Amino acid sequence: MSTEEKRGHTISQEDPNDLLERINNQLPQAAWVKSTHQDSLVLSVWFPYGCNISGRLFPEGPNGRAVRVDMISVSPYLQRKGIGSRLLRSFTRAAVNSGATVLSGEIVGIEGLKTMARVFGKENLWFFAENNCKFDYYEQRFLSGGNFSTRVGVDLTHIDVSSWELAEISPESDIS
Repeated sequence: MSTEEKRGHTISQEDPNDLLERINNQLPQAAWVKSTHQDSLVLSVWFPYGCNISGRLFPEGPNGRAVRVDMISVSPYLQRKGIGSRLLRSFTRAAVNSGATVLSGEIVGIEGLKTMARVFGKENLWFFAENNCKFDYYEQRFLSGGNFSTRVGVDLTHIDVSSWELAEISPESDIS
């Protein structure tokens, strides 16, 4: 049972503007955890009310150190308010501070693609499946209603993350 249910109401019964104000008045929280998958580290960044992002930071490879976004979720009551962009920026800054040079993730809808473009600039995105295709091609494909996904990446060495919000890292993080 969630905290909201224990209080006798659910998130859907609260004013989304009040929830957004609470989120806007706090830093995102984060935690690093060791993973058994390919010697990677898992990074999770979150706000309350079902807003979070997680992914894996892999050991140094031939193209640098990669971080892969595995999941991003924003409560339906809080979508299209900049929370996803804020989570992605904070996640990216924590990953870059830990040595990430490349970010990638699977995009399954137009909102995810637009968020990546807002955060990193559409000119900085590259696509794994079809190397010569650019943002506009994928935007049209998503808008046409096709059911598909594509993996998108960005070279973080060309992105200045120094002014992006840094999540408050949990003291329980286990990356020693």
